[in-house]
Amino acid sequence: MTRDEALQKQLEIAQQITHIGSWQWDVHSNRVLWSDELYRIYGLEPQSCEITFDSFLARVHPEDRERTTREVTAALASGGRFSYPERILRPDGSIRELLTAGEAVLDEAKNVVSLVGTCRDVTNERARGDQVRVYADIVQHVQIALAVFKVGVAGDPSTYTLVAFNPAAERLVRMPLGERIGAPLPEILPYARGGGLERLLGEVARDGGVHEASVHRSNDPRDPTRAVAMKAFPLPGGRVGLAAEDITKATRARQLRDGEQRVLERIAAGGELGEILDAITRLVEEHAPPAVTSILLVDPDGVTLRHGAAPNLPEGYVRAIDGSPIGARAGSCGTAVFRRAAGDVTDIETDPLWTDYRDLARRFALRACWSTPIVARDGRVLGTFALYYKEPRAPAEEDVALVARATEIAGIALQRHQLEQRLRDLTARADQAREEERIGI
Repeated sequence: MTRDEALQKQLEIAQQITHIGSWQWDVHSNRVLWSDELYRIYGLEPQSCEITFDSFLARVHPEDRERTTREVTAALASGGRFSYPERILRPDGSIRELLTAGEAVLDEAKNVVSLVGTCRDVTNERARGDQVRVYADIVQHVQIALAVFKVGVAGDPSTYTLVAFNPAAERLVRMPLGERIGAPLPEILPYARGGGLERLLGEVARDGGVHEASVHRSNDPRDPTRAVAMKAFPLPGGRVGLAAEDITKATRARQLRDGEQRVLERIAAGGELGEILDAITRLVEEHAPPAVTSILLVDPDGVTLRHGAAPNLPEGYVRAIDGSPIGARAGSCGTAVFRRAAGDVTDIETDPLWTDYRDLARRFALRACWSTPIVARDGRVLGTFALYYKEPRAPAEEDVALVARATEIAGIALQRHQLEQRLRDLTARADQAREEERIGI
């Protein structure tokens, strides 16, 4: 094999490896010379047919023919180098994407006598690029928080540094993370120290497996009842990926359903009324911190309210409001019963409903009180369910829904208790009547 033949062989191998085919078009003879690799790119057997400009153009995708013609015409007119993308149709109907680059060859009179160039098959490359862009779009728009941490020493959270994140991660932690790239985890989330997230990342770094964990009560002071589900997985280069999702609503709903079920079971079993009302107030406090709750009951006299349950209100305050009147300006609870509608006071210091009780509220540092009447199925008001706060505060939508469920269950308990009491009274009167009849006989 001569040196030229060896060089030609090397060129052919290089073209096959890089999927680049070469071509030359003689303008005057309209003859086009293709390399073997270019034939293969077009889905043809090497040197299986003669190529002219027209036969080449017929293999260009119909939507790209006009642009290709325009590019070639411009190259013939001005000379110099050119480059453009084009799609081709193979005999089997498949479409390939090419990147064509070439140069005009001039004679001594500066006239274009031929065009020479290469065609690189970029179909797979474009497909990979499109796939990468799709993945990037998914990461950016998915509603699950995604983050990547570089784990230096498993078990030492100070070496867990943030590498990447998506917008959902910023929404989950409620802070911008752009300036925290490279920062250690304890610095980014100080309230997560010693918690499930640190353990999860350490486990994956140690054994290279996929691990899951859930935090049902966050240490985040902004939302102590927050719940988060997390899954961590290994990535190359000592990195650990993290997927996290806020499951607070679902967790609260499940816990609330479980708590309600336990209370309803106690009602059905004939439990003591005071214990049942206490359980209802504690259930609400668990799901609406930092609220402190109270249930007041309408006295049989119909004009005052009596203590029902208030496990975490100050005893002095509970004693002070026991027997408080029902009226148009009787604080939140007395007014709620009088109006038969919620009496939500967002600031006790300024609301006229609390004029007669403002000093009492100040003494126990109470600043907001939302009270909702507990109404029986026959329309009677049985009592009120109240939430107290130590700062001015308006009820949110989830608070209203929670109180509505609590008042419904409390209403069931009170109506069951009243029904049982009436049955006991009827039984006692029947026993008394029988005894009187026996004595008469």
